[in-house]
Amino acid sequence: MFGYPAAFVNGHMFAGVFQASLFVRLAEKESIVESEAKLSVWLSRASRYVASLPSTSRK
Repeated sequence: MFGYPAAFVNGHMFAGVFQASLFVRLAEKESIVESEAKLSVWLSRASRYVASLPSTSRK
């Protein structure tokens, strides 16, 4: 995305990097990740949420 790495499931972005920040897409508003130990849990949740969305066509 805009020259930075991003991860997709079924055509939907669920995580990415922008400059020095990592972001994830979640179903509802969630608090900010406070430690690296929680990162894999957040990525897993984001991946499962985006996998539940209908597939989109590649552009």
